[in-house]
Amino acid sequence: MRSPRVLATSLTAALAVLSIAGVASAQDAQAAPPAAQPAPSGGSTLPPIAADAKPVAPPPAAAPPRRGDDDRDDAEDDRDDKSDDGDDDEPARKHKHKKQEHDRARFRGGVSGYGGAYLFGGLAIPYGGVEGRLGAQIRDWVAVYAEPAFLVGGRLGQTGASVVARVSLGVIPEFTVADLWFIGLGPEVYAVAGGGTSTVNNTTGFFASASYVGINGRTGFAFGSKRPGRRKCFTLAFDGRVDFFGGRPGFAPALSLGYDAM
Repeated sequence: MRSPRVLATSLTAALAVLSIAGVASAQDAQAAPPAAQPAPSGGSTLPPIAADAKPVAPPPAAAPPRRGDDDRDDAEDDRDDKSDDGDDDEPARKHKHKKQEHDRARFRGGVSGYGGAYLFGGLAIPYGGVEGRLGAQIRDWVAVYAEPAFLVGGRLGQTGASVVARVSLGVIPEFTVADLWFIGLGPEVYAVAGGGTSTVNNTTGFFASASYVGINGRTGFAFGSKRPGRRKCFTLAFDGRVDFFGGRPGFAPALSLGYDAM
């Protein structure tokens, strides 16, 4: 048998050889390059995440676009359409409401210049005058107003001489057809002074300081704007006044040109 000393020496040598072999293997493993990581399934080529990489915050959400006036109007129209429950008569009702809103009572005013001849007792006395209108336009087609008027005239010729002066105040209900033709008739109080003579038929007429109740009529055409709610127009009219002198009437026809806010 081998001696114990020989066995111990053999074991020591074997252990030394094994230690040297382990150290060499460890050095070879550190020097070798790292093996390539297998690509993930699905063909993704994302780069590897570094160990010291920091998480990236997601981008802020985009602010919703501001709605302009047109968008608000469209939204309100949509709500109105939904609230109507499919009522096809709504546009007609809105138009009717708008018409009624404009066609309302308002101030009526105007002024005209006029001229004609005062006829009395076989005399024809040329005259000119001015008249006004102050009242209310109740609707587009009907109005009522006061009409103060003043006229003065005279004539001097070989057949005679005559003069006339007249003031009056009438109340005229007036109706308008198709925003064009108007007609009115009403009473008026007047005071007239004057008279004249005619050598042709040997007539004489006097109506000095006479005050009575007469009739005034007016008809003609209005030319101008025709929008609902207010009209401003020129008027071409025929005026006719009738005076009463105890059975002997006097007539004052005239043509007038004026301006009215109706």
